[in-house]
Amino acid sequence: MANLIETLQAEGTFTTFTRAIKMTEIVAALREPGAYTMFAPTDAAFALMKADQVEDLFEDYEDMSKLVKYHLVLASTERPTCSIGSS
Repeated sequence: MANLIETLQAEGTFTTFTRAIKMTEIVAALREPGAYTMFAPTDAAFALMKADQVEDLFEDYEDMSKLVKYHLVLASTERPTCSIGSS
């Protein structure tokens, strides 16, 4: 079974976020089995940012760590069964 890092890499649309994860101390934990839910921004989401903003994030370890942790829940969650706006 693939770990979270391998799953993100295999998807191919999370290269920027995977690079961010690898910069942080949490990368070791995410390679281990566990109950994690990652709300990972895609490369398309990062593309909406100005290039200098993205590079600034990658130059600041503290900001990058906060960004990664913000998108991580240390528990397994399931997809909602209804879509936003449904009754």
